[in-house]
Amino acid sequence: MKRNDYLLAGVICLTAIVLWVFQIVNRDSGTTVVVKTDGHIYGTYRLDCNREILIDDHNLLVIEEGKAYMKWADCKDQLCVHQKEIASENESIICLPNKVIVEVSGRADTQPETDATAQ
Repeated sequence: MKRNDYLLAGVICLTAIVLWVFQIVNRDSGTTVVVKTDGHIYGTYRLDCNREILIDDHNLLVIEEGKAYMKWADCKDQLCVHQKEIASENESIICLPNKVIVEVSGRADTQPETDATAQ
């Protein structure tokens, strides 16, 4: 490799690091957790209220200290249980076998937005 190749690789790596740090620093913490089962909203819960939520007798979601995590699930792979806690906007926990999606939202309103396919 020539000198310019190393310079280009360095610039690309530096740009990637700067973008990654910018994303981490500018993360918005969410205020609510939206739980969906089979594509429908099961419930919306505030992150500042500690609680345990049993979702359709298949998953146990825990909200404590402003974070949410899946404590228990009856699915075979347990991937949702091993996912990290979520607290920032647009972070999610997904349990595919039970069709459960838990997503952090920054908005207090719970009305889903209408998109082009829903109209």
